[in-house]
Parts: sequence; structure tokens; C-alpha cells
Amino acid sequence: MPKFLTSLLSAVLSAAVLAISAKAQQKIVRLNGTNSPELRKARLLAPLEKNELVQFAFTLPVRKQAALDDYLKHLYTPGDPLYRKYLLKGEFEALFGPTQEQYEAVIDFAQRNGLSVVGKHSNRLVLDVAGRAETVERALSVRMMRFQSPNGRIFRAPDQEPALSVDIAPQIAGIVDLDKSIEPKSNHMLRAPRREEAIKTEAPSAFPSGPAGGFAPADIKTAYNLNGLSQNGSGQTIALFELDGFYNSDINAYDSQFGLPTGTVNVVSVGDTSAFPTAPTSATPDPSGVIECTLDIEMAKAAAPNATILVYEGTNFVSIYNRIASDNAAQQVSTSWYYGTDSATPASVRNAENTAFQQMAGQGQSLYGATGDFGDQVKTGTDASGNPIFVFGVQDPSAQPYITAVGGTKLTVDAFNGAYKSETAWTGNTTGGSTGGISTVWTLPVYQSLAVSPGSNGSSTFRNLPDVSLNSDPNTGYSVYRTSGFPTKSGSWIAVGGTSVAAPLWAAYTALVNQNRVGLGTGNLGFANPTLYFVAHARFSADFHDITSGNNGTYSAVSGYDNVTGWGTFNGGNMFSDLTRDAAVFWVDGSYTGSLSNGGQTTPFKKVSDALNTAVIDIPTLIYIRGGAYNETFSNSKPIVFVNNGNGNATLGSSTVK
Repeated sequence: MPKFLTSLLSAVLSAAVLAISAKAQQKIVRLNGTNSPELRKARLLAPLEKNELVQFAFTLPVRKQAALDDYLKHLYTPGDPLYRKYLLKGEFEALFGPTQEQYEAVIDFAQRNGLSVVGKHSNRLVLDVAGRAETVERALSVRMMRFQSPNGRIFRAPDQEPALSVDIAPQIAGIVDLDKSIEPKSNHMLRAPRREEAIKTEAPSAFPSGPAGGFAPADIKTAYNLNGLSQNGSGQTIALFELDGFYNSDINAYDSQFGLPTGTVNVVSVGDTSAFPTAPTSATPDPSGVIECTLDIEMAKAAAPNATILVYEGTNFVSIYNRIASDNAAQQVSTSWYYGTDSATPASVRNAENTAFQQMAGQGQSLYGATGDFGDQVKTGTDASGNPIFVFGVQDPSAQPYITAVGGTKLTVDAFNGAYKSETAWTGNTTGGSTGGISTVWTLPVYQSLAVSPGSNGSSTFRNLPDVSLNSDPNTGYSVYRTSGFPTKSGSWIAVGGTSVAAPLWAAYTALVNQNRVGLGTGNLGFANPTLYFVAHARFSADFHDITSGNNGTYSAVSGYDNVTGWGTFNGGNMFSDLTRDAAVFWVDGSYTGSLSNGGQTTPFKKVSDALNTAVIDIPTLIYIRGGAYNETFSNSKPIVFVNNGNGNATLGSSTVK
């Protein structure tokens, strides 16, 4: 380092030490988990200019976390008195959110330390603030520095974990977006231009029928057996998480091409979004973020054209998710962006996301997230030469336990009528493929306890992903209209793949399901995984396309659940009825001696055969069996799942019920 720069750094750092000397006399608590492990790989350059604006957010802890966990367990247990008894708007903060006094204490702390409050959240879990670098340094006992990542990207971050005085520390769970060492990215891939020679040798094909050779809305419905559904998303709202913007003219062009309703898209800005959509430049004539936001909207409209779409745009991961949760305006939510690997994502970010996702689950919101497009790898950036950098692992937030992680397949349809023919896993890793694997952070959720298939190399102790999949190979991609070009911008059609198209399509499909559930009076589907996993155990071959070939590097597609495609893709018409009706539930207890025995929780059947005879052939049924030996002989062809209800082992002949 040049001598003059060394002297400058020394002088500035000495000033910073003096500036926070008063705090050094107080007892302080370091907020571990604010900075990413990626920061250790970066090179320190220089202090931030003292007047540079720094925006970040405080997160607050949930009140009664154990009670929230217990509530969610009951909420998604069929037969429980709380089953699908979702929280209404405002009830989450009343029961589990920080108190108004706690929130005001954090606001007071921020303002007393010279920080401006730039965003409040109704659930009181996040407080967005901003201040000059020197103000932030005094408030958090850090030195705000400029770093350079191995790929040459310049970013800001604190030199150490922030610290708070002991009087305010208990009110703050974490600090997010102070460390900018990780640059969030989106999950999509454009179809590579095809050589003229290859096009000439291809067999003539009418399907997919969309512009640029992609799937049009009608093609999606035909391929995935949605044509028999009358639902169109009317009365439903889909929220899209976005870190960039879009051009209304692109959405209008998509609507016009396919005859879709207009005026269904609304923007919700979370913070300053004045730079959205990102303008094309000579270096980046086709901004990735704009493509992502545009395709998310168009895919949602493709499957649920009459649904209202709320596009939540912002720059702070946690603030956007928290706003979607606190607004509670959408019954289904989709995200196609990722922060980094789940292990590299700062703990403060992961924990705050998890809280927002728990709130969504508690309110009956269905959340879908793209797992990624590089197989068993996560693209974390590029090196100094522009080559991509890959790290083995899975992405945040799709590895979170309260999100339905959506992987990718390669779909083949009949070239002349568009009907479903076959699917394989979207195979590959660094050149493109369905991301799946095992979280190193989140333990195995209850809904996955019986899911891991032999030969899948899945984990019996940590969260596996994906949960489900849909066509994502860019070579069998979807028609998207977007604006690009520099210096002159213009709109055009492209074919796009990636798991980022699969996630909004699952959200849109759920809008159709929820439209029907509202009509039946059964309420929202809510967090989808408990139901999807139950349906997979009960009616797998009817409701899912089982993907049994292909791999993503480490993991292979196998029969049943696997870490490449999860349970597979939906057979839309078949699965629809099983998602719109709740499971039938019966209890069996061989030790029960009461005279009334009708399969209820307090009046259980005494024989398993009684429950089987009562179950309906076309409704998935859950039978709770209390421990004991049931020496009965019977055959069963009905969609039934048996669950041990306690009191030791329950055996059906030679089989043990788990």
C-alpha cells in the first residue's frame, strides 16, 4: 500500500476511534451474524467518505417464538382444531410481533444517534434507517469501509460486527443490508441463439407455439393439463418479489399478443426505486433484473390471467419480504432472486427472512421460490476476467423451511398438438441445470421426514430441496416480451428458461386452486409443503409427473422424491381437486372402549378396517393410528396415509406405522 494511503487510513481510523471513544466506556453487545463470511475474502481499500449516505435496517425479535412455532405446527396438522385457522391482518403483530413500546425504543435509539427513519413496517419487525457514514460509525461502534471482492467489485461494509449498548441490544435481533459483500442475483437463463444450420435440420413443429419458439400461455395449459379448469385467478392476488423494475409497454404487448386482461399489475415500492427499471447501457444492453421482473409478471399472467399482480420493488431483501408479509394482501407469493448460498448469507438476513416467511405461513400465504439454475452449484459472481464463480451448495432463500422450493425439468410435448409427452430433469450444473441439494443451515422439516427416496442421496437430518419442479430448460423455454438495447431501446420476443419461470407459474397455479377453495368455503391453501407432501404420499402417480432421469451433478433423479426435481411437476387437472379439498381424517385406537366409535378424535374407530371402509375412494385420507398391534387382514386401493398417533409402535400385520 502506498505510504500516503497508509497515512490517510491511519489518520481516518484514529479519528473514528476517538469518535466512538464515549461508547467504549459503555457496556456493549456485538451483533454477531450481521456480516457475511464472504467479507473475509475481500481486500480492504479505504474508509467511506464521512458524508456518504448509508441505508440499512434494524430487525426486531419475534415475541413468543416458541408459541409461534407451536401455532404453525397445529395450523398445518390435518384434524387439529386449529387446522387452517389463519391469522387475519393485524393479528400476527398483536400476538407475536414486538410491542409498540419496543418499536418506539428502537426508533428513539436510531434518532438519538442521528439516524433518519426512512421506513416503518406495520408488524414492527423491521425499521429502515439511513445516515451519513460517520453517524453510522458512532451509532454502531464500527468503521464503515470500502472493500474490493476477488472479482474486482467495490462495495461497502463495516470493519467488524456492529455493537449496541446493553440497554437497547435486547430490542434488536439484527442489522441487515449494512454489509454489501454479497450482490443478490436472479434465476433465469436465455435460450442461446441457434445456428441456421441446426434450424434447417429440425423437424417442423407447431408447438411450442409462442413467439421466439417459446411456450405461450395456451401451450402451458395444454402441456400441464390445465385446459379443463374454468378458474382464471379472479379474486386472487399474486405478490412478486423484485429487485428491479419493468416497462408497462412490455406487459401490454404480452397481453395483446395472447388476448389477456390488462390493468391487473400494480407496483408497491419498498424504499427508493427511482432507478427502476435499470436502464440499458453499452456494457449491459439487456439488464438481467429487468428481464427477471418482466418474465415473473408475464408468467403469472400466463397461468392466472385475471389475478391481481402486486410487484413489490425495492433494494433491501428483508424489507421487501417483510412488507409482503405485513401487508398480507396476496394469497400467493413468488420470488426468483437469491442472496447467496444459505451458509454465506448473513445470519441476520436468514433469520429475518424466516420470521417473514413464518408470518406468511401463519396468514395462509403460499410462498414459492426458485432454487437456481446451476445444478449442485450456486453462482456467486464473476472473477476479474469475467468468468463465473461457482460454489457447491444451495441458495437462500429457497433453502428456508417455510418456502416451497421450485426446481427445473426439461419438458417434451407433442410437436403437433402440444400434449405432454415426457420430462427429464433439467440436467447439468455450471452450464445450466436444476439446483437441488441439502441445506447446511436448516434442519429437516417435519413434512420431509418420510420423503427421502432410496438412491437419491438426500439427507435425513437437514432440509432437502427442491420440493417440486416445472419446465425450466431454456431450450424448452417460454415466450417473454421485453425492452432492451442501447442507445436505442426497443421491445422484442425472447425465449427464457430457468427456475425463475417455474416459481411464478406454481404461484399462479395456486391462485387457481385458491379461487376454487374460496368458492368451496375451505379457505386458502396456505404454506403449500405440508399439503403437497401429503398428496404426494397419498396420490403420487395421479397428481405428479415423476421425473426419474437426469441429474444436477451430485444428485440424480429417481422414482419418488429426489434432490433434483423434488416430487416432480404437477398434473394440473388431477392435482387441482386434491389441493382444493382438505384431506379426510380418521382416528383409530384399538384400546378404545367407548360405545360411540365413528373415527373422531375422541370417538375413534377400534379397527383399521373400519376406517378404510369409511374412507372415500377419490379423497386423500389421513388415518391416525394409536400405538398397538392391529392384526387385521385387508387390501387397500384408496389414497390413504397412515400416521402413528403415539403410545408406542403401531403395527399393521408385519408393517410398522411411522
